[in-house]
Amino acid sequence: MAIIILVGPPGAGKGTQAARLVEQYGFAWVSTGDTLRQNIKSNTLLGQKARSYMDAGKLVPDDLLVDMLKAELSNHPKKVTLLDGYPRNAVQAETLSGLGELGAVRLALHLDVPASILSSRISKRSAEEGRSDDTPEKLKVRLDVYEKETFPILNYYKKKNLYARVDADASMETVYSRIQEVLTKATLI
Repeated sequence: MAIIILVGPPGAGKGTQAARLVEQYGFAWVSTGDTLRQNIKSNTLLGQKARSYMDAGKLVPDDLLVDMLKAELSNHPKKVTLLDGYPRNAVQAETLSGLGELGAVRLALHLDVPASILSSRISKRSAEEGRSDDTPEKLKVRLDVYEKETFPILNYYKKKNLYARVDADASMETVYSRIQEVLTKATLI
């Protein structure tokens, strides 16, 4: 299986663009955030453990995510899989590389959006979806975590020649077109 990692700050459009790619190309999509929220809603053991971290705008510990990720990836053994929300730090990037039997990372797709745009996008999403992690206070925490922990993994993928940047400060249609160009060049569509 080929894995495409979607990397970007909260509000960059990862979920929006992933949904379109799934619809058009039949990709599988594993969103750790959505999976965790579903576990919280269903009050599973994983959900109970994850709730306190997510409500504080913090990352869920790696050991909880790895078990969930293995289960999710094993559900899509032959599809191109979009991975949204993992890896979020260097340790997770290394862990993902070690899961070779479940698939190989073919591309880290960086949806790059200026911080000044993210606040309005998150406010809109909060109003539409009512997510508990989309408050202005929690957004600040999430952006700080992204800058300190997630953004540095882009260098990891650059060194492996698996990095592609997409300017995501545009309309959904324009961003989608840019993503399609990158995926075509990488022979993933």
